[in-house]
Amino acid sequence: MINDTRSKILSTAQRLFNENGYRKVSLRKISDAIGISIGNLTYHFKKRDDILKALLENNLVELNTDKAKSLDDLRLHLLQMTKGIQANSFFFSDMSLQTMDDDLYEYNRNNVKKQKEILLKKVMDLRECGVIKKSVRDEDLRDIIEMEMLSHVTWAVNSWRKNTYTTMDEDSFISLSLRLFRPYLSKEGIRQLEAISDSK
Repeated sequence: MINDTRSKILSTAQRLFNENGYRKVSLRKISDAIGISIGNLTYHFKKRDDILKALLENNLVELNTDKAKSLDDLRLHLLQMTKGIQANSFFFSDMSLQTMDDDLYEYNRNNVKKQKEILLKKVMDLRECGVIKKSVRDEDLRDIIEMEMLSHVTWAVNSWRKNTYTTMDEDSFISLSLRLFRPYLSKEGIRQLEAISDSK
């Protein structure tokens, strides 16, 4: 029961934040939308910031940290990462939320660092198993991860808006993300990339 209420609070808050913006949604609006008392809500989350932190943490927990053994494993991870950003697009589209207080800034900074570490580990797994050339340097892989993170946030936040920067659907975007690795792929990696492209 307690976990059910907590889950309802998080899913309702996430929906309301995405529809209206974080700053326009009070704890009262969240409790009214669920049909619970404000006291019941604050039993689970004392402040709105606590809900925000829990939503960001949920996305990190949901990321698969299993070892990547193929380019398709990386594709699935990038897709999962994009969906996590889209789920909390309110946070990524309002940059002031990321700096509204020192604790939240630090929390988000650590969260992004963990996301990068997980993605870098996946890419290094692929180098270890021969999908990415063994000769590719760690710093080159880190640079690619930086660009992947930036492009995923930009695309995921803006994918539903009509604009000149996001003219591709999700599959096309993920395929493009994978093609950025092409110069670093081994023959086996290129074969896997072509197989993924052919299946689309």
